[in-house]
Parts: sequence; C-alpha cells; structure tokens
Amino acid sequence: PVPVDKSALTEALRLLDGSIDQATTTDGMTEDSVRAYEDALARARAAAAAGRALEADEAATRDAVNTQAAAVQEARDALVQARQGLTPKPVNRTALQDAVRDLDASVNQQTSTEGMTEESVRAYEDALARARTALNDARTVDGNESATQDEVNAQAAAARDALNALEDARRGLTVKPTPSSTPSP
Repeated sequence: PVPVDKSALTEALRLLDGSIDQATTTDGMTEDSVRAYEDALARARAAAAAGRALEADEAATRDAVNTQAAAVQEARDALVQARQGLTPKPVNRTALQDAVRDLDASVNQQTSTEGMTEESVRAYEDALARARTALNDARTVDGNESATQDEVNAQAAAARDALNALEDARRGLTVKPTPSSTPSP
C-alpha cells in the first residue's frame, strides 16, 4: 500500500495548535461569550487529539485523512470566531455619572469670597480649579465608550475626592477679622 499524503492534516494541526496556544484573556468578558469560547477551545483540543491520532495511524485512508483535516480546520475556524466573539461586560457608569452631576452642581454653586481672608479664598480657588479639572476629566472618561470599568471607577473616585475638597474649602472660607476699635496703650 502507498502511504497517504498527510501534509494537509499536518498543516491544519499546526495552525490549530497555534490558535489553541494563543494567549486569550476572558477577564471582564460576558459569561455567555466566555462559555462559547471555552466550548470552542475544548472542541479544538479534541479535534487536535483526533487529528494527531490519525496522523500517526499508518493504515489511515485518504478519505479519513481528508475528513479529519477538514474537521481540524473547522475546529480552528470555530475557535477563532469564538475568540473574536468574546464580549466585554457592559461598563456601569452610574457612580461616575452621579459624581459628575454632583461635582458640576458644586462647581457652579455661587459662592461669595467677598470679605474672606486671602488664605481661605486662595484655598477655595485652588480647590475650585482642581474640581473643574476633575469634572472635565470625568466627563471625558464618561464619554469614552472604550473606557474600562476600572477607569470609570477610578474617575468616579477622583471626582468624589475633588467634590469633597471643594466642599471643605467652601466651608473653610473665613471672614476677615475686623480691626479692633479699642486704642492700644
């Protein structure tokens, strides 16, 4: 008997092995897309094992080799498709949007600095400038559709910190002492 050419099967297995070994993260992906990926990965490993067994079989027929090469290619295609189908979990922006709303209200709150000490006014103005920057940064992250949950959470915390600092500085505005009318001895 003439040996069957298994080069197509060998090449299909090489490509499938590359797909199986490709580093893929499923952190932060939806459960359904991870399940589909893991199922495709298990089927790919099974197809690779069956392909290797047939590749080692000296009595394998041409039809069996061709059928297995096609099955290995289909398993690779399904794995590639499942990897591409991994879907990020939706990002919860509620805390960030609440922080933006609250910080915006505080930044735009009318606050009189008339008759206040220079030091307390300077502290308030510095906090107000930092709050405006934090507000702009928070709006930028909120508008970024590719922002991760960690980025959204970090920006929400930064906006809350800026809000607290601004409120503290507003409460810290101190009235200038009036000069004493009592003559000094």
